[in-house]
Amino acid sequence: MRNKNLKALGAGRFAILASLLLSPVYADYDTPPSQKCAEAILSACGTVNFVGHGYGQYYESACQNPLKVASIYANIRALCLPEDVDPGAMFMEDYCMKWGKIPFMPLSKVAENVTQDKISKMRVVSKPETKGVNMTEPILITEDWYKMTAKTIRVWYWEQGLHKLYGWASYGFWGTILLVGMLIHGYESLMARQVFSSDIEGSPAVSRRKSSGISRSLHAARFWVQKHLVIPSVLAPYRRQPLLWCSVPTRMEGFIVAAFWIISIVLGCVNYQVFVGNTYYNEIAPQVWRYIADRTGIMSYANLPILWIFSGRNNIFLWATGWQFATFNVFHRHVARIATVQAIVHSVAYTVFYWVEGGWDDYLDYVWKEPWWYMGVVATITLSLLCFFSSMWFRQKCYETFLIIHIVFSVVTIVGLFYHTWVFDTKEYDPYLWPLVAIWVFDRLLRLVRQVYCNIYVSLRRGKTLHTTKATVEYDRQTGVLTIVATPGTPHLTPGPGQHYFLYQPFRWRGWENHPFTLGFWNKPGIASEPIVTQQEASAAKSEADIGSSAQSPRSSVTAASQNSGETQLIFWITPCDGWTKKLKDDCLKSSEPTIATQILLEGPYGMAEPLHAYEELVLIAGGSGIAATAPYVLDYMRRSQRSSDGKIKTQTRHISVVWAHRSTRFIQNVADKEFAKALIRDDISPVFHSTEVLQSGSASTSSEAISQPSEEKSVGSAGKDSKAISKSVGRRGVSIARGRPDVAQIISKAAKNAHECESRVAVMVCGPAGLADATRDATHKAMLEYGDCVEYFEEAFGW
Repeated sequence: MRNKNLKALGAGRFAILASLLLSPVYADYDTPPSQKCAEAILSACGTVNFVGHGYGQYYESACQNPLKVASIYANIRALCLPEDVDPGAMFMEDYCMKWGKIPFMPLSKVAENVTQDKISKMRVVSKPETKGVNMTEPILITEDWYKMTAKTIRVWYWEQGLHKLYGWASYGFWGTILLVGMLIHGYESLMARQVFSSDIEGSPAVSRRKSSGISRSLHAARFWVQKHLVIPSVLAPYRRQPLLWCSVPTRMEGFIVAAFWIISIVLGCVNYQVFVGNTYYNEIAPQVWRYIADRTGIMSYANLPILWIFSGRNNIFLWATGWQFATFNVFHRHVARIATVQAIVHSVAYTVFYWVEGGWDDYLDYVWKEPWWYMGVVATITLSLLCFFSSMWFRQKCYETFLIIHIVFSVVTIVGLFYHTWVFDTKEYDPYLWPLVAIWVFDRLLRLVRQVYCNIYVSLRRGKTLHTTKATVEYDRQTGVLTIVATPGTPHLTPGPGQHYFLYQPFRWRGWENHPFTLGFWNKPGIASEPIVTQQEASAAKSEADIGSSAQSPRSSVTAASQNSGETQLIFWITPCDGWTKKLKDDCLKSSEPTIATQILLEGPYGMAEPLHAYEELVLIAGGSGIAATAPYVLDYMRRSQRSSDGKIKTQTRHISVVWAHRSTRFIQNVADKEFAKALIRDDISPVFHSTEVLQSGSASTSSEAISQPSEEKSVGSAGKDSKAISKSVGRRGVSIARGRPDVAQIISKAAKNAHECESRVAVMVCGPAGLADATRDATHKAMLEYGDCVEYFEEAFGW
């Protein structure tokens, strides 16, 4: 960054460099045309040394040295238009007070040296004649020197304007991207609200055919973008799966990221007006290095607010665009890399610039002692380390360490940048930095508000007045799944599909540690996740109630207790990994009871529900504990499919296929017997359950495996090529579990073909491991290419 208040850095060449750096300081505000002549004269005379008062001190000399002041007055009268003389004197007065904090010597004190007679006899000097010379009398500068100085200032203004304009180009680019995203999301939300009830004459396809030509054109354009840009990966089938420890974006994300890289590189390389005779830097090299340093520094600063906005979990654009956090994470990482590269180029360019102008000795002896310089170096180093420690490999291996480094180094970077630009009296770079503080405070404040809202509730009624969140945790050794049942302190939460919460365990030595988990099931008085069912379904459920109750697992008992408590219950299914979830697992294993009570804090809800109710057919694909993301949509469908008081149904969906693969047969049985119990007795919900558990020969079946062997089983759909049915049935009517992985390509192709033939639409949603998610994405994309706009794809991030 340009240093306006650079002190005298030493003798010799660096003293000259100091005057060169100080000469353009007044270019920071817009100089009126009538004062530009005086501005050029000050710039020229400011580099000349005059004996006497203020020698070696820029402002003291320019504003109070009688010889230099007389020279400035004389040159204004000799070179400026008559009508610009008084404005020129006013410019000098304002300049000295603004930057030097001292008054400009009045004309009366040097009047005898600036009469017309004295001016006509003054020595006229060129710039080369002043080098290394201490002037002992007032002087006039040559007209060529004046014109070259005026050109230098004009180019300086132009370059500084371009630097800031190119910095604002980042806001224009991302503003356009976000605006398009918001418009598309608004259009999709509007279309999703046009839900057709089942008693409307004809099918939804008939209603779509009756839509206007504009609506059909918009739909066709949107689908083309989805099919060719949004859904397919840049390097299919890799999307969620890393390729050489690098994440692979979708084509649309890749296009946006590549465009931003290209724009940033191009804008950093073009429109540098350099010329021989520049009065600030006579040689071409220092001009180039100076302009590159300034531009990359300003562009790096401009990228920082974008970088901070995209990183927050309370990013308002998550809601406005409907994009997933993972998409903003892609943008966040690339903006960070670009800002870091720009900061490195800025630092290198300024280092070379100072070396070219002053040499290594003066550079090391004087510049490195300035706080604005070495704090800028610190900020560049921490930015670089942030990028290094944000690599996928490090995040996955040492996530908590990564998080701490990220926070600490981000704070150091902000502090370093404030110190780096504190020398600018105009505080012109503060508008880039204070938003970072504001964004961080806003995000943390909203997190705190969410925590207080979820976990603390004061009741003014009789009885208990303060309600806080309670939680129980159970780990099932056989399923390998943690089940957390949280009772929020507030009764005002409205659970629903697409929600996730950040969970804290505050009374640990690392109580700040928190992780996001998808809400898999809930019980809320009046909004039960087990909705009202038909009389026929209720009779079927009642006839087998004894069988179901006799086979309850400990986890099912936890859920049952939750349902009878009369309070809102949030249920999370978690596969333990390292860190906090492993600690919870160990605590459960140490306990003599099947469940433990612990203090859990909730922060949320985050996320938004996808408009799956606008599609006639749903294919919900889950892997492992990814069932937590798809199960709520089944429950939401069951609620919406009930006729409201006006006789309408709030969903277009007519059938759901639930495809779920898990490594534990027991966990599948537990969920089917409890959370999915009412869903599995419906004919419009088809389960396709697969177990990837490796069974040892001769192993005894568990008690839950021997619940029932019904004579009639529901269809399990298509199994994978390596799958075969195993003799395990779950659910009150019995649902088979196939061994092996499901053939998602066949399942999706079959559903898409059926939708195409029936002129309906099918939505495919997946949540699970990276391999399953990528296979589902690839299969859906192929179905879109083959069957057209009857297929849509939705994905819930399984890994955070």
